[in-house]
Amino acid sequence: MVAESPEFTMNFALLAASYAALGQSENAKVQPEKIKQISPAFTISYVPNVVPYKHPGDLAIFVNWLREAGLPE
Repeated sequence: MVAESPEFTMNFALLAASYAALGQSENAKVQPEKIKQISPAFTISYVPNVVPYKHPGDLAIFVNWLREAGLPE
């Protein structure tokens, strides 16, 4: 996914959240820097605008994983 679209910010956000969910914090913490290089405006506060979760609880879990990865607020 990332190799096919290396400029798509959401790929790295999904990767960061996935690594955080799996407890792979070292891998998770690498992704926010990649996100920042592609889209500096992509922050925790921006996520609800671009991630269409039907249930607010699911969005909260995703955002928490991004926080664990180190995505800035």
